[in-house]
Amino acid sequence: MVDDDRSVQEAIIDELADSNYEVRVVSDGDAAIRFLDTRIPDLLVLDLRLPHVSGPMVAAKLNLLPSRPRC
Repeated sequence: MVDDDRSVQEAIIDELADSNYEVRVVSDGDAAIRFLDTRIPDLLVLDLRLPHVSGPMVAAKLNLLPSRPRC
C-alpha cells in the first residue's frame, strides 16, 4: 500500500489484515519505486497524490515490469 495519510493506512491495513493479507506500507512514491525494485506485490493500493513521485508515475513504473499485477 502506498499512501501518506496515516488514517487511510490504518483503515486499509485493518481491512486487508482481517482477510489474512500481508500488508506492506510505504508513504511516498520514491519508497514505492524502491519497493517495486525488490518485490512485485499481488495487489497495490496506490494513492494518486503522493510526496516526491506521484501515484501515476508509480503506476507507470509498475506497468513496465515484466511480471506485474494488473492495474
